[in-house]
Amino acid sequence: MLRRISIPPYFLSLYESGNVIPLALNMNYGSAEFREKVAAGLIEMTQHEGPYLVHCTEGKDRTGFVCVLLEALCGASYQEIVDDYMITYDNYYKITPTDDAERYDVIVENVLDPMLRSFVGEDATDLSSADLALAAQRLLLDAGMTAAQIDALKANLGA
Repeated sequence: MLRRISIPPYFLSLYESGNVIPLALNMNYGSAEFREKVAAGLIEMTQHEGPYLVHCTEGKDRTGFVCVLLEALCGASYQEIVDDYMITYDNYYKITPTDDAERYDVIVENVLDPMLRSFVGEDATDLSSADLALAAQRLLLDAGMTAAQIDALKANLGA
């Protein structure tokens, strides 16, 4: 069944003016295709002034990975990334370290940590001491961004 959707005029104007970059990411953040599409989207960000909105359905998988990557690139610590990432689980499922510590830890260990290890290195045992910024930069370089584009992205995000 075909369903026609109505796009609010403001959002349509953003898209038509080239300010929306639909990436159609798959769920495999470890794949070359995923990383190349993320890099393409981030390259677009270097060509537009912020603020930026990165989103998907719930904000914990594809968006979560992109935000984790950007936070790492900009120098966030492991704990800062954990705290920020887990806000989604609090918002959607009321999972917090005080109200549901066991589930909170399971999500960090089985969802977030594997995302980080996908670019830090699968053998990284202590993510809190890993050079997350360097690992994020390496991922973006491998995915097709230049050092100049990465610098521009960081400048845009920090402005």
